[in-house]
Amino acid sequence: MLLRNPIRSFAKRSRRASPLQSQIFEELWPCYGIAKNGKQINLAALFDGSNPIVLEVGFGNGEHIFHLAQTQEDKNFIGVEVYQPGIINLLSLLKKNPRSNLRIYQGDVVGFLQLIAIHDLFHKVFILFPDPWPRRRHHKRRLIQPGFIDTLHEKIIPGGALQIATDWEDYAEHIMGLFGKDKRFSKSKSAMERGVVTKFEKQGIKKNHSIFDFVFINNKSGQ
Repeated sequence: MLLRNPIRSFAKRSRRASPLQSQIFEELWPCYGIAKNGKQINLAALFDGSNPIVLEVGFGNGEHIFHLAQTQEDKNFIGVEVYQPGIINLLSLLKKNPRSNLRIYQGDVVGFLQLIAIHDLFHKVFILFPDPWPRRRHHKRRLIQPGFIDTLHEKIIPGGALQIATDWEDYAEHIMGLFGKDKRFSKSKSAMERGVVTKFEKQGIKKNHSIFDFVFINNKSGQ
């Protein structure tokens, strides 16, 4: 079930790109960017071969998804990010070390998933340190909500993994409250896949926040 008219789960931010950053974006976006033309997105056409597809939602500066794409050449990776500075940072990494197994979508993940008609698509989804919206009156803006979980259940393959990390204890409690009652996902005892420590994880550690990792397995039966 795809969300209709969802509440925006990200804050508005504005920062002008430098001439060099703009040049990097203009040069590399045609190679790595997923075009937004209002049509359904055919992810299979973005990559050579039929390797498993991994999604990272809100990849920040891109260090995590770039590391995965470098070290797991047998998988294809899609990163979704709203903010252009983070996208430009990832493109800068790709300029130095090109990857054929990585593509980028600029925009909200809900809008992105609405443009994909295929179910049972992603072998793994990462949501690392999403905006915590710490004030109680803003909790409705948090990305992890029942409707979004419905969509993830449709898009993740049977037996596929959803990996979530947060450094906000009440957000962790919110996540466990939702998934603890949802029989479509089971909490895995396996440790979260770790590659690099991201910018937002470093910020949480600097604030002496505990890091909460979750791995949920999609219990959906194959079609």
